[in-house]
Amino acid sequence: YMGTVLNRIIEINPTMSSASEYKQRYLVQFIQGDVKSWFNFRLPEFDSLCLLAGLQPPVYTPEAVDLLSPFMFIDLPDEKYGKELCTRGVLTRGVFEVWGHGKSIEECFQSCKQYPAHLLEKYTGENITWSCKVHGYGVDFSVQEQEDIRHSFDGFLPVKGKVKLKNPDCVYWIFIDVGANGSTRTPRQVFFCRQIAEATNIVWPYALPKRLYLGPTSTCEELAFLMANQGLARKGSVVYDPFVGTGSILVPCAHFGAFCIGSDFDWKVIHGKQRKSQHTIQDNFRQYKLLQPELVCCDTSMMKWKRAEFVDSVICDPPYGVRAGARKSGKSDAKPVPEEFLETHIPGTQPYDVEDVMLDLLDMSARLLKVGGRLVYLLPTSIDFKNSELPTHPNLEMVCVSEQVLRDQLFSRRLVTMKKIGSYSPDIKAYRRDRTTEPVPSWATTKDNIHAPIDQRALKRVEDRNPESIERKRQERVQKRLKQMREVQQEYQQEMQQLRSQHLG
Repeated sequence: YMGTVLNRIIEINPTMSSASEYKQRYLVQFIQGDVKSWFNFRLPEFDSLCLLAGLQPPVYTPEAVDLLSPFMFIDLPDEKYGKELCTRGVLTRGVFEVWGHGKSIEECFQSCKQYPAHLLEKYTGENITWSCKVHGYGVDFSVQEQEDIRHSFDGFLPVKGKVKLKNPDCVYWIFIDVGANGSTRTPRQVFFCRQIAEATNIVWPYALPKRLYLGPTSTCEELAFLMANQGLARKGSVVYDPFVGTGSILVPCAHFGAFCIGSDFDWKVIHGKQRKSQHTIQDNFRQYKLLQPELVCCDTSMMKWKRAEFVDSVICDPPYGVRAGARKSGKSDAKPVPEEFLETHIPGTQPYDVEDVMLDLLDMSARLLKVGGRLVYLLPTSIDFKNSELPTHPNLEMVCVSEQVLRDQLFSRRLVTMKKIGSYSPDIKAYRRDRTTEPVPSWATTKDNIHAPIDQRALKRVEDRNPESIERKRQERVQKRLKQMREVQQEYQQEMQQLRSQHLG
C-alpha cells in the first residue's frame, strides 16, 4: 500500500523552482523525559555537540524553542553536520530534513507541495529503496491509523524505487506532536521529514552493572557521557579529574579519544584496595579497550603542578559530603616530623569543608586550564537555589547550568559548566567570603538539609535509649511474658479438667 500512497506526482509551486530561492530546513529530535530525567540537559549538550562539529552555537532560535516538545528547528550549512551531531549525542535521537510542516496533517501536506521538484529527484529514482514511518509524541497510533495518515499524503512523492523496511536508502518520517500529557489527539504540529542521521546508543555498552570496578559514588553512565560532552572531550584533548574515585567520569572521556589524568586522596580507591575488590581503575579501561589514564595519589588542596595551562578540560564530581565526605592532609595539633621519619611518614587527615573544596577547585582549574578550556562539575542544591549563588572566579565564565531534580522535588543536582577566559595569574583567586560577617552559601549546607530527615530518625533512636524509655520497654516485655504464661497456665488447666472428666467417666 505504501507504493500507492506516495507514488503520485507532486504539484510544484512555480515560484519555488530555483534552488537559490529555497532554504532547506532541518529538525532535531531529542529524547524526551520527565523533570527527573535529563530534561534540562538537552540544549546545553546540543550546543556542545555543535562546537565539536565545528558550528557556532546556537544554531536555533532560542525564543522559538518549545521545551515541552522533543522537536526543534535548527539551521545547518550542510546535512553532513547533522550526521556529526548524531555520532556522540546522549539526548539526541535524530536529525532530519523538513519537507513539510504545519499545525495539521492537511496544512503539512500543503507545505510539502512547496518543496522544489529538482531536489526530490535524487531521492526518488528507481534504484532508491525507501520506507515511510509514522511517529506520534504523546499519542500512539494503531496500524490502521498509521496507514490512514500515510494516505493523507497521497500525491506528494513521485517515488519509483521499491519499499524496503529494513535499512532502506531513504527513510521518511511523519511526526505528529499532540503534547506530553496526551490528553487530546489534536496535533499541535505535524512534520514530514527525510531522515539524515539516527543517533546510536553509545551509552549502553558502558552500563555500570557491566563494569568491573565500581564504588558507592560511581557516576552513572548517562551523566558521565553528558559531562564528557559538556567538557568537549575529544581526540587529543587532555582531561583531568581531581576526584577520580573509580574513574567513572574518565571512561567516556577516553571513549571520545581524550588523554585522561586522574588523582584522588584515597590510595585505597586508586589501588583497588577497598571492600576486598579484585579490580582497579585500569581494569575498567582494559575492559573497554581504552587508553589507560595517568593516576596520581595526592592531596588536591596542596598539590602544586609545575606546569600551568596544559589541560583542556577539568571534569569531576567533587566530594560534597552527601554520599562521601572529603578529607585533606593535616591536623589542628600537628607536630613537626623528625627528619629521619620524613620518607616513611604518613600524614594525618582532617575534614575538608565543602566550601573550601569548591573554591580550591576553581583556583586549581584557573591555573591548569588552557584559555578557552572548560570546568565541568556537579553540585547538589535545594530546589529553590539561584545560579547567582554559585562560586565564582574572575577568570572563569559561566557557560550553562543544567538541573536534575531529585528527592521528591526538594533537592536537585546541578551540572555546572564554566569556561576559562583569562590567562593564569597567581594573584587572581576565587571569591572568598568574610566568614565573620557573611553567611554560609546555601550550596555549602545542602548536605545537612538532605540528611535532616535521616538525622531526625537517628535522634528518635537516641531518645528511645534514655533510662525512662528503657524501663518502659522492659515493663512492656515483662507484661507480655506474664500474659503468655497466663495463657499457657489456662491451657494446662483445661487439659487437666478434660483428663479428670474422662477418668471419672
